[in-house]
Amino acid sequence: MGIRQRIANSRPPSRAPSVPSTPAHTHTHTHTPGHAHTPLHADVDLEKPLYIKTPLVYSPGISERLGCAAFLKLENLQPPLSFKYRGISLFAQRALELHGPSVHLIAASSGNAGLALAYTARRLDVRCTIFIPAPAVKIRAALEKEGAEVVVGGAEYVDALNAARKVFDREKHAVMVPSYDIDDPLIWEGHSSMIHEIKRQLPAGERPAAIFCAVGGGGLLGGVLQGCTEMGWNDVMIVGCETVGSNCFHRTMVANASFASEKGKATMIPASLAQGVSLRSEAGVKLASLDKLTSRAASLGATSPSSRVVATALKRGRMRCVSVPDQLSMEACGIFAEEHKMLIELACSTTLVPAYNPDLYHTILPRQPTLDDDQDILRPVVFIVCGGAKISVKEVEDYERIAEKEADQCRWAFVDRIKPGEKVHQNHGGRTTGQMDGGGRQHSIRQIRINSKDSSYNGHATAALGVGTLDVRTCDKTDQGAYNVKGSVDRTSIAANVFQGDSGNASVHDGPPGSLTFGSVKPRAVKMSMFSRTEKFVMPETLPYRMETVLNIVKDPVKMMSLNPTCISVTQSTEDPSIYILETQSSWFGGLLHTPSRFPAESKQYDDGAEYTVDAALGVKTVGIWSCKALDGPPEGTSPVDEAEGWCELSQTGIVTAPFPLISLVTSFYKESHQTQIKGLLDRLRAEAAKTRAE
Repeated sequence: MGIRQRIANSRPPSRAPSVPSTPAHTHTHTHTPGHAHTPLHADVDLEKPLYIKTPLVYSPGISERLGCAAFLKLENLQPPLSFKYRGISLFAQRALELHGPSVHLIAASSGNAGLALAYTARRLDVRCTIFIPAPAVKIRAALEKEGAEVVVGGAEYVDALNAARKVFDREKHAVMVPSYDIDDPLIWEGHSSMIHEIKRQLPAGERPAAIFCAVGGGGLLGGVLQGCTEMGWNDVMIVGCETVGSNCFHRTMVANASFASEKGKATMIPASLAQGVSLRSEAGVKLASLDKLTSRAASLGATSPSSRVVATALKRGRMRCVSVPDQLSMEACGIFAEEHKMLIELACSTTLVPAYNPDLYHTILPRQPTLDDDQDILRPVVFIVCGGAKISVKEVEDYERIAEKEADQCRWAFVDRIKPGEKVHQNHGGRTTGQMDGGGRQHSIRQIRINSKDSSYNGHATAALGVGTLDVRTCDKTDQGAYNVKGSVDRTSIAANVFQGDSGNASVHDGPPGSLTFGSVKPRAVKMSMFSRTEKFVMPETLPYRMETVLNIVKDPVKMMSLNPTCISVTQSTEDPSIYILETQSSWFGGLLHTPSRFPAESKQYDDGAEYTVDAALGVKTVGIWSCKALDGPPEGTSPVDEAEGWCELSQTGIVTAPFPLISLVTSFYKESHQTQIKGLLDRLRAEAAKTRAE
């Protein structure tokens, strides 16, 4: 007997008897007479929410790719594995308060909403019946495991919904729990709680530049909109992400002139977004209904969005819509599993497509705002990882196989309204999209650049997405301006820059009319095995030297990097003067074992100091910011120094990003190395002062 069979056989019987499956064209309902309701579980307090506070984690890999601080709100860690537990559990608690223990919770669902309700009903110890469409029969066992009665209500979701309503109409204490009809204020209130959490979890005083979330019928989006309003985040861009075969919200938004038009011009809907859609008006807005769902992202399977969500989004503004092919969602699903060691379903990975496609991300956010108190630091972005119930290891493997074959041919997306033939030209730090021709086709030209051809040390490789540190053995420049590289991938993954130019190895990606196309970006050497955390500290020092004298050393990369206590050598790149290779040697076991390493380091100069960024091994990144300020004299309590030529304050800000298990060790060592560097800096200052006096 295999392990899966042993686990299945060991499961305790469900609280309620299951309902036999019926043909897809009929529906049945089984009522259990005399169903006894025991008191609430001792651990349930109706005054407190059932949902948990989920982590907001910093993603080093995504942050490096996009050039910003990217955070993941892990709603897939809710007990029933999706964000829907927030709104549905709150709705069910209020229903129990109103109807008492005789309440009968009823819903039609093909997945996550049903799982959230079944789990909630089990916590509250109340009766629950879930009506499912025939294609969702695979979810039946999971629902019954939570004690829910399960009814196959017909061939389609609408059939299951109609069957559920019939039972609801004839029972006194039945309560219909919304799954896709998500206009209920309690559902929004429950979902909005995640925005309240995000505000408390972000660094003090920071608010996101954008929040990326998946959109089906609009329940999650409604909660995000409400939460942002309650937090005063009216300037935060909200990006709704959908797959092309289920994008009823995107098609609805472009059908409304206040979103789709440009300075009063008539609404323009690309033909590719208009096909298979019927429009109707409701509550003052136009709603698009899809004739059929063709996406594999079943959890996004609403054929029409909530009119309340649409009206709220149109009124608020600061909303962008993105629709991507299933293949890119599959690709993102596999990459996320590799980077973060978590399985998420296809609907959820749709949110992460911009995270793994920098060109697309920078088209959505071409000008990312900075912090109010520091114009050099970009505001963070948040990706809501909404669920992972309907996924398996085998499905992820299947997705990766499909993406491997098809993703490069499907690298296009709809972003808001893009007119075939219009110029789509964004300039964002070296990333440049091109000119679409009359057929809606865009030529994405890619070039691989190597910052160093010196075979004696590791070089940077930059392509459409992070390749990792390469051990460069041979590097030959081609006639087209690109490089052919032979070497091996080092264990250290580094930040990679997107580069587009008018020369290089060109490839053409054709998308449907009205879509924006972008280059191939699948990362094949990005390795992140653990969540990381960032620590920041500031250590000011007063020095008996003039600011100009101190800056003479601080702004010299070779001098400064050589002050590192483990430094062996510093070599400047011949192709990028801001890049250096820092060779270090660590000693272990009392100095018996010496481990040499080479790390890429980048230098940035400022008027009052310099910044040094080092990408080390094992996912460790350090940033040292040295800034100098002139003082009128020695600070109070400081002993004067004979022949002091002036006084200045040198501040060393250390920012350390490392996996959780290493953060304490790396931070401690980094602080010690800063102190050592200060001592070395003073020694250099004294030596230079003595040399000047001698001359």
